[in-house]
Amino acid sequence: MEETKKFLKSKDGEEKNLFKEYLYSGNKYKGTLLDGNQYLIKKENNQAIVIDSVSEEYSNDYKYTRFQLPVEDLIYVINSTFAAQIRQVRLDIIRQSGKPLL
Repeated sequence: MEETKKFLKSKDGEEKNLFKEYLYSGNKYKGTLLDGNQYLIKKENNQAIVIDSVSEEYSNDYKYTRFQLPVEDLIYVINSTFAAQIRQVRLDIIRQSGKPLL
């Protein structure tokens, strides 16, 4: 998640140097894309484009396989999702132990 946020916040053109081990290396998609296995993320004009590459193997209709939103909004979603996962893990530990975390 941290690498994704750093990629989204990086300046255009510096992604290839900073994230070369995380970038998509295939021929199907153009541009600099962060490879997250099933999902590819691309930045264009302060917009984040998320591509479900597995779904695109079965459908060419981009309205079902891609979405676009402002970069800052995607970072917010990532942060919110991560925070919710942490809260859930803490609740699970409390339930299992019967003791609150400090």
